Amino acid sequence: MADNFDFHAIVGEVNVLFDSINHQTPEILAKKLNEQCEKRRSDRHREIDQAYDKKKTEIDRFVQENFQNYQTKQARAIQDLREQASNATPEQVQRLKETLHNIEQNSDFFNVETVRLNTGELDSRFSPWQDANAPPPPSYNEVVALQQRRFDLAQLMEAGRTLQLSGKYSTKFAANETHALIENGSKLRLYDYAFNIVKQTETIGNHKIRDIRWCSLLSKFFILIEDCVYSLDEATMSVRTLKEAKNDDKYLCLACTEDSFLLAYDEWSAEIEEFTLSSSTGKITEENVILKCSKHERIFNLEYHEGNVALVIGNRKRKEFRLELKIIHNMETVWSLNFDVPYDPYGLCKLSENEWLVATQNHNDIYQISSDGKVKDTRAYFDKLDVVTM
Repeated sequence: MADNFDFHAIVGEVNVLFDSINHQTPEILAKKLNEQCEKRRSDRHREIDQAYDKKKTEIDRFVQENFQNYQTKQARAIQDLREQASNATPEQVQRLKETLHNIEQNSDFFNVETVRLNTGELDSRFSPWQDANAPPPPSYNEVVALQQRRFDLAQLMEAGRTLQLSGKYSTKFAANETHALIENGSKLRLYDYAFNIVKQTETIGNHKIRDIRWCSLLSKFFILIEDCVYSLDEATMSVRTLKEAKNDDKYLCLACTEDSFLLAYDEWSAEIEEFTLSSSTGKITEENVILKCSKHERIFNLEYHEGNVALVIGNRKRKEFRLELKIIHNMETVWSLNFDVPYDPYGLCKLSENEWLVATQNHNDIYQISSDGKVKDTRAYFDKLDVVTM
């Protein structure tokens, strides 16, 4: 009886399936697939609208945040040009014409050299057979990028302004968008870009300042002496201790990242330490050793830019130096460039287009390094250079 019951049950299921198939039509199948496609289309349109609204807000904020700074820079460049033209020699007039031409080329805030909107194509290669819950490809996302004007060492001209320093063979300084903090004699002076003194304070005791950097996270200048790091508030010119060296350790140079600062020690087989900062308290929250040199090497300078750190490394055994670019989160080497000149103090700064500028103090040479670690150009300078910045 059980077998007979199972047989009749199977026959019933087969008949139901047969009736279902007989009632299927191409139109019914197409309708179901079209409904799936319509759902994906609606989802995509909604995602694109959300991305558009988000990026439109970012563009508006970007323009508001950068336009005033751009306008100030252009006005400053024009004012400098006006003052230089008042008593220029014929040779200088020709150079000023070239400068004027460059200013005119970059006078439009939305020029491709200044602001670029990168867009990608929407990947429409999907079918109704794909997983309806699969995330859409992110290639339609827009990115707003601010580009600096391209630096060309071949067009390096005479100094537009010169500030006379007192009582120093060399000095340290750093700059932000509006001011430069410069060690001048026994004073730390804050200058505008016309070299007018805005504020000043006494330098830090009798200590030799080894480095000065601008920390965007805290909106403060960092000042390095051999055994301590200080922060300086440009609004009040007040100085406070940020990090003191342990035991007999001595520091040589530092650099600031988006959320930390790096310190290199003044010794062979030197270490680089990273100190994470709290944006709310300005205090150090974490510290880690991220690099240790070999016994014959030391760090002469370092500079951070967009996730990478450039290091000027001297080797006393081979009596040479090299420039290395490393990824900061794992310190893997991106490229390494050897220089066939003896090691000595070197200025280092980042340029636009992920390029770098290296200045040798004792040999008066300036090197422009391309983004892939090649010497793009070299120029001899008429004086010794210790610090360079953009």
